[in-house]
Amino acid sequence: MEPEGAIEAQRLLAQMDLGHTERAQLHHLLHMAGLTSVDWQMLFKAAVVPDNDDFRVKCERMVLACKYHGFDPSVILRRIVQRWGNGKNAPRQEFHIATRTQQGDDLWTYSNHETLKDDMQFLILVFLNRHAVVQNIPKKYQRDFVRVMRMLCEKYGIRAERRGWSESLDPKVVTLPRISVVFPQMTCALFHRGYGRCIFDPRMVGEDLPLAMFSPMFPSVVSRTASANGQRQNIHPQLVLIAILSDNVLHQSDRPTPIDQIWTYYLASFNSPVLSLNQRHYMCEQFEMIHGTGFTQDILNIRHTCIERIRELRPHGRLDDIIHEMNNLF
Repeated sequence: MEPEGAIEAQRLLAQMDLGHTERAQLHHLLHMAGLTSVDWQMLFKAAVVPDNDDFRVKCERMVLACKYHGFDPSVILRRIVQRWGNGKNAPRQEFHIATRTQQGDDLWTYSNHETLKDDMQFLILVFLNRHAVVQNIPKKYQRDFVRVMRMLCEKYGIRAERRGWSESLDPKVVTLPRISVVFPQMTCALFHRGYGRCIFDPRMVGEDLPLAMFSPMFPSVVSRTASANGQRQNIHPQLVLIAILSDNVLHQSDRPTPIDQIWTYYLASFNSPVLSLNQRHYMCEQFEMIHGTGFTQDILNIRHTCIERIRELRPHGRLDDIIHEMNNLF
């Protein structure tokens, strides 16, 4: 016995511009469902993807809503500047930090009234030396160093504890990695001068490359206007390989991050509005990555090798699509 509404289903199918196979598959599924004529109508509307402007706009909005956009650096920057200004009214505190050098013990003073630049540099240096979570800073560190970190966390409202794997971070929360994102030029400059620590051998990417390239924030700084002989240039494969090699070290004991996710994070950093196009190009000149108006040949020459390494290390996912996007994104 035909289910109620089957005749209605056949009538609707006849009106649809479907191939024989598609028509047979839809009719089979709908016939099995045994729905009413009203349900048939609703199901057809849900099962058929229209091709009109309104539907495309809805789809594009949904895709954008699903994308990872990171956070708005301007929100964090405003909070940092506001808290720094408020901190100037606090009673002065001084901390005496002892460090051991080749020349002997060195005692230096840090206060809660340092310049904003000094505070940010202090925090970024801590981050670059692999303490992304304040809570993880070993208690065996010099006591006043720990006290300075506590003071700075309170001064800028920095979240000290580790985030749970399923916990989403509020856009207004200040963390060490976010501070480094807000000041990428400072982060990369410190890294370039040797004050950061690459967690893998840089020679795995290429010989004698500028250290700034290995900063986790460099995609926010890399030039988007480099060109030579009228041809625009990018170095996305080189930087994505660096991200993959870092990820492999960080995830030695568990599953590495898929290429789709690495590319999504990379795009969020690359599209950061913190620096202007002129500032980005200027920073790359300072890092000796620009010759004339384009990237140096040492950096460009390893592009193909980096793509092959990406294919080797992340063979699954949307790899071909991502490589195509790399080649066409400036």
